[in-house]
Amino acid sequence: MFENRTRLIIQEKYLELVRQAVDVLKAIPTTQLQDIGSTYDNVWEAFTQEVQREEDAIYFSGLITDVCRQMVQTLSITELQLLWLISDGCFDWDDDEEFPEIEQMVTDVTDELSSWVEQEAEEPELEEDFYDDEEDDEDFEVEYYEEDHSHKRKH
Repeated sequence: MFENRTRLIIQEKYLELVRQAVDVLKAIPTTQLQDIGSTYDNVWEAFTQEVQREEDAIYFSGLITDVCRQMVQTLSITELQLLWLISDGCFDWDDDEEFPEIEQMVTDVTDELSSWVEQEAEEPELEEDFYDDEEDDEDFEVEYYEEDHSHKRKH
C-alpha cells in the first residue's frame, strides 16, 4: 500500500513537470528556431503534430530534452532521488543500497521526463484533466468543522 501511494506521489510530480514543460514549449515561437519551416505558432504545437503524424521529431527532441534537463536541474536532491525511483535508470541500477551519482540521476530523470512529455504530445491528457478539474471545482462546497476550524472539500 505504501509503495503504491509513493508511486502516485512521484507520478503527480512528473505530471506537474510535464505541465511546466508544455508551458515552456508553448511560449517558444517556431519563428525563433532556425532551419524549421513550420506553420505552427509555437514549438509545442509543431512537436505534437509531428509526433501524432508519427514523423521523425528529431529536431524537436533535442529542444525537449534541453527543456526537461533545465527543469530537472532545478530540483532538490530529494525530489531528484524520488523521481529517479520510477525511471528506467533505476530499474537498470544494480546497487540496492546507494543512489548513483547526481549527474547520472539527472540524466535518467531527464530521459524519463522527456518520455512523459512525448507521451503527452502523442495522447494529450493534461488539458482535458485541467478542464475536468475546473468542472469539479464548481461542484464542491466548503464544510467547516467547529472543533478545529479546518476546511474540507466536499463533493
